[in-house]
Amino acid sequence: MNAQNRSIKLLLYFYAFRLRALGLVMVLSLLLFGLLSNSFAAGMDGSVLFLMLFLGVPLAYWLVIGHYAPTDQTVDNWLQEDVKKIIEQSYERLGMDRTEEVREPLVIISPVYWKLEGVSLKEMVFRKGKDKMLRFSIYQVTIFHMQEQLTGAYICHYNFMRNGALYEKTSEYHYKDIVSVSTQQAIVKYHLPEGIKLIHVKEFGLSVASGESIKVVIALDTIAEREKAQLRPTGAEQAVNVIRGMLRLKKA
Repeated sequence: MNAQNRSIKLLLYFYAFRLRALGLVMVLSLLLFGLLSNSFAAGMDGSVLFLMLFLGVPLAYWLVIGHYAPTDQTVDNWLQEDVKKIIEQSYERLGMDRTEEVREPLVIISPVYWKLEGVSLKEMVFRKGKDKMLRFSIYQVTIFHMQEQLTGAYICHYNFMRNGALYEKTSEYHYKDIVSVSTQQAIVKYHLPEGIKLIHVKEFGLSVASGESIKVVIALDTIAEREKAQLRPTGAEQAVNVIRGMLRLKKA
């Protein structure tokens, strides 16, 4: 499947079943009723025509969209394929040789649902799948390449629907300089598509002696609770455990 077709299918996945889209279909049904009622007045009862349009058009919409929109599993597979490409890209950005790694890269895939420069708030969307999991249109991808004496970190914001990486950042940290790595709960103020709000989140953090740090929001607890949904595992806990293990080994 080419990139354009995939982008269209992702648009259908994230937008087609939203209430606003269904509302527009209902309005279209009413407009059609108004246009056709005079034409068919002589041969068909108005209430019958109304029911046919008001129920039939939305039903046809749902059936067509349901046929062409990708499944939850397909969307998950596409995201994993994209992340693999980002991992390959991160080697080039960091100038690192994969043969010098002591283990597979640590990858944190975390949702983004707040105002981001260069991304329209209209593109900040999510959908609750049939498995009750939330899937987002924008993610932050954080990758740690673990070498013998240091870790190389690559971070980007990834527009899933447009298949593009934004705000790429790279850093290198020697293990001896890392002073903490952890996850914690926090309350932060963000400009969400619904407005500026205080929300409960979970954060991943890595700090070094110089004061430099990496902070990543890994869980949007308020959004998940509001939608009565679950958030997909991000990989942050594994990253914390592995990096802590390397720190214990190198600082022993």
